[in-house]
Amino acid sequence: ESFLEPYVSGMDARDGDLAALRQLTADAPSQRRSLDTLEVELRSAYGFDEEMVDMRRRAGAILSPDVLEENKRRVDAVRTTIQELRAEVERVLEQRSQASRSAQRVTRLIAVSGGLLGLVFRTLAWFAIHREIRTNAILQERLEQRTADLQEENFKGARMQEELRASEEMYRLM
Repeated sequence: ESFLEPYVSGMDARDGDLAALRQLTADAPSQRRSLDTLEVELRSAYGFDEEMVDMRRRAGAILSPDVLEENKRRVDAVRTTIQELRAEVERVLEQRSQASRSAQRVTRLIAVSGGLLGLVFRTLAWFAIHREIRTNAILQERLEQRTADLQEENFKGARMQEELRASEEMYRLM
């Protein structure tokens, strides 16, 4: 009976392990189908094992090679399904890893492109601002020059009016 302890603890853990696997593969239909197959094969293998243990307990004799061969066939089926499930998990993991790497490349590309684009816009803004500053300085200088020219024209015009009044005044006095 002490030899059956690993078997009994394995049977106790089986349902919890299968439930955990179902939860982990909730988004993978092919893995769920493999788990369904595995569950059927495990129940069949454990059921057969229970029959073998009962036969051994009742008869006390060594089991026939046919019974042992059938047990081996069922256990091999479980192992094959587990290997297929493991291969499917590795395939899905590789697909997800590739998708993750691809998303990382796209993210890096967007980040670098955004940084470069920001730098280009900043440079363009700097040139535009400095061009406006230079343009404003030139216009300010022209405005000041034009203001000075107009003031000089006004001054000349006022002087000419003064001279004209003075000339008219002299003409009247004559």
